[in-house]
Amino acid sequence: MLSQRKLMRVIKERQLQYITKRCEWDDEFANDIFNQRNQMEAILFTSYGLKTLELTIVLMHFSYMLGMFWLIMCEVVEDFYHGVNYFELGIDKA
Repeated sequence: MLSQRKLMRVIKERQLQYITKRCEWDDEFANDIFNQRNQMEAILFTSYGLKTLELTIVLMHFSYMLGMFWLIMCEVVEDFYHGVNYFELGIDKA
């Protein structure tokens, strides 16, 4: 669903199509060697931004799963190892 490589491939293909069409009808644009027209800086920022977002999502999922595992293990130790019964302690909402 969140494939950074596929999205970047689509962005690069559209950029190439735009530059190709622009060079066909604008000779000054095509022959200008002093100005950079390919917007590579924006493409790199987008690429690294998407990679950072993907890494953040993966880390958040991993930390959530680790936290849920820790919570389950704490409940297992309380219930089966220590034998804590919350109804005997007078706590109705356990």
